[in-house]
Amino acid sequence: MENLTCKGLSAAHRRMLIKCIAEEIGSIPEPVEIEFMEHIRRKQYSSLWYGGQVAVIRVHGCVFEIHALGDVYAWLYDKSDHDRELLYVKDKNNSGRFGSDIEPYLKTDRALVAAICRKHNRYWIDMEHNNWWECFVRTPDGERHDLMWVLDSDHIFAAIGEVFYNMEQVLFDVGLESGYSPEEESK
Repeated sequence: MENLTCKGLSAAHRRMLIKCIAEEIGSIPEPVEIEFMEHIRRKQYSSLWYGGQVAVIRVHGCVFEIHALGDVYAWLYDKSDHDRELLYVKDKNNSGRFGSDIEPYLKTDRALVAAICRKHNRYWIDMEHNNWWECFVRTPDGERHDLMWVLDSDHIFAAIGEVFYNMEQVLFDVGLESGYSPEEESK
């Protein structure tokens, strides 16, 4: 994808991102820049690991902001020690504290999901609330539109692919013309 510029992303993650975008729209017919504001860690792609603005996509003078939003209250227990509480995390204001506090115990999305579902060998998590990916749009004049949407995927690169899929409609909704159309790409 020669029209894609990525900043703040490893080469391996860039390949993963390109695959997710290609699955949604095929190719990118015009210049697009994606900048990651947070370091995306290997095998940690769920919104639970992050907080606040994680990435921005710049196209047509617009900025699509990808945020990990929500409040996470979680208790981590050790099954091997009679369900002893090891950690309590209250991650408010989109700080990403849950991800940094839980990482010494659980290193991957797979381990995190196993603990949440009580299928991890050693740990289980009791969680209230959670995080999710959302996208906000700023137009070239800097105006932040009250147009935001919750992204269906919890994987950061798949969520960005979803933004690309919906980009044409969003640009139309904020009053900008574009020759970019996922429907035309799929023909």
